[in-house]
Amino acid sequence: MGGKRASPKGALLERLRSRSEFFSPKQYILARFIAQNYADLAYSSITELSFATSVSEPSVTRFARLLGYKGFPGLQEAIRAQIGEENHGHDSLQGVAKAGAEGVRKVIGEIFALEGKCIDKTYRGLDAAALERAADLLAAAEKVIAVAGGLNHFLADYATSYLSIIRKNVIKLTRFDIPDFAAFADMTENDAVLAFSFPRYPTSTNKILEVLRKTSSKTKIIVMSDSVLSPAAAYADCLLLTPQWTITFIDAYAAPMILTHALLYAIFLKNGKIAAKRVQKYDRYVVDETLIGIPQRVNGSRE
Repeated sequence: MGGKRASPKGALLERLRSRSEFFSPKQYILARFIAQNYADLAYSSITELSFATSVSEPSVTRFARLLGYKGFPGLQEAIRAQIGEENHGHDSLQGVAKAGAEGVRKVIGEIFALEGKCIDKTYRGLDAAALERAADLLAAAEKVIAVAGGLNHFLADYATSYLSIIRKNVIKLTRFDIPDFAAFADMTENDAVLAFSFPRYPTSTNKILEVLRKTSSKTKIIVMSDSVLSPAAAYADCLLLTPQWTITFIDAYAAPMILTHALLYAIFLKNGKIAAKRVQKYDRYVVDETLIGIPQRVNGSRE
């Protein structure tokens, strides 16, 4: 009987993620390289992959079989299927304008289903101990830096906005530049970093984490990403995972937002009365117009 073909909808990346904890060091190098560069590997030879990763050709073949494929040809077929599935999703979106209202409703349904799938996978695979450890580190830290570059930057905005309400000394970094170096030049073992890194894995995030690790090896780094194979995962003391799939050029971020929401509330609970008082003060600032210099209303009019 013939070998089982790789199924569509990201089967290759799913296999890499689900089996990563069993990889040897060389297999891990292969897995990370494939996960980050599969779009360029559709027509590469086994020799080229071996050269790029410094892993022997027999080791590449064994790795492909470990994933359930019939050697390198089977792995390459799965790579092409992954690329074809993503291109199909993008092509279907481009055809919406021609399909009219019915096409729009179809795509909306597909997008809601996709976001729901990401949320469900995140919840089912959530490492509660890792989430609690991340909350402990971020609640106890003297200073917190939220890091996210490229199109991930709004996740740092979200986290920083709410962290700043429940605790002090929160800084946001969304790019790597010389003036920004001052933000983490004096980081210590008592500080913590919360980094977000999702495809297409912004290089600015990786650079910031690399410099942070070099300048303060004991600073705790919490990374939220889609895979243990993501570049940022290599810097993580604590890794929070939320799988990602796409059917359009727009990434699915509902699950990371929900996971961040859960982490923020866990930090709030860890900080107890201090966090509660800060929230109450913030609420008074927002609600009480007198605190921002606007006269109070008297009988429906302003004095």
